[in-house]
Amino acid sequence: MAVKTINIAFPFQNSSIGNFLKLNRTSQAAIKSDLIHLLLTRKGDRLYNNEFGSGLYDFLFEQIDEKTITDIKQELNAMIGRYIPNLTIDELIITTDADGNHVKINIDYTVVDASFEQNDSVEIIL
Repeated sequence: MAVKTINIAFPFQNSSIGNFLKLNRTSQAAIKSDLIHLLLTRKGDRLYNNEFGSGLYDFLFEQIDEKTITDIKQELNAMIGRYIPNLTIDELIITTDADGNHVKINIDYTVVDASFEQNDSVEIIL
């Protein structure tokens, strides 16, 4: 009997059962992989869809101030709403370290689908 898979796990990992890459078997894991993939993809890197991606790398060398934090929040809300419409952001927290050299992005989200509802979070450090 064939095992049902949904998409490729992200970040990419070797498969332990002989597939080329590890595959997600649950909708919850698939959506989290999709979110991480969206956040870490630069706009223009996706073939045939140059608009796909979050644009986080555009903020990498910007001055960390309230305007930049607001711009990051707007970018993430717009891209997540566009590419993962069944994901609702519950809380989007952006913090900086004391030196202003790192930005930590915490996204708490809820996925509402016909068959399940899931709460989870993702953390990205730039």
